[in-house]
Amino acid sequence: MANYFDEHAKYAIKCFEAGVDVLSETTAAPSLAECVELVEAAEKYGRKYALAVCCTYFKGVYPMKTLIESGEFGKVLSADAEYHHGHEPSQDSALVTKKVELDLENLHWRKTMPSCYYNMHTLAPLMMVTNTMPETVYCNSVENRDFCEENGKLTDTPGAITSTKMDNGAVFNTTGCASYPPTSKWYRLNCENGCLETERYDWREERLIYATKAAHYEST
Repeated sequence: MANYFDEHAKYAIKCFEAGVDVLSETTAAPSLAECVELVEAAEKYGRKYALAVCCTYFKGVYPMKTLIESGEFGKVLSADAEYHHGHEPSQDSALVTKKVELDLENLHWRKTMPSCYYNMHTLAPLMMVTNTMPETVYCNSVENRDFCEENGKLTDTPGAITSTKMDNGAVFNTTGCASYPPTSKWYRLNCENGCLETERYDWREERLIYATKAAHYEST
């Protein structure tokens, strides 16, 4: 399924009803209620459901899992991740020269929903590399009234900061899909015996930098 993520659940359920297994490209659903409906439908019809999380397999991200599991870094205490998906002049010159008109007939979810709803590129990789699950979530949206008019959106929140307490006691701070230029993805783990982080603005997402009390390393 590669439609808008906020419509994945209802179409996945139709697939289950038709006897079809589902691979969902991104976030399963925009609410816990729809997630429950999705799980119950998969169980009812005996179908398989898989969620693809592409950022966890970046060359700079996936090795974090092996390093954490080695025990060398000790317990994960906190983590940070950002996904900035802002328009830049090189991407669309019209956005820096005039206001964008809002097409009410063709609304993309990014034009209507706060960024905290789309956490697949930030929280999901952190969950995978640390093998932890969320326990409590606190979200605070960034408000900018001018953002709505200038960017042709129905939301005035260009970003949001989500603080998630994990089941191992660690705190993860993530941005969701924030509309801050330039575009970037970045991950950092703070542990008892050292830190690991990817390099900002590495568009191939290949570089991993990590350090312990004894040594400092960089991957290429």
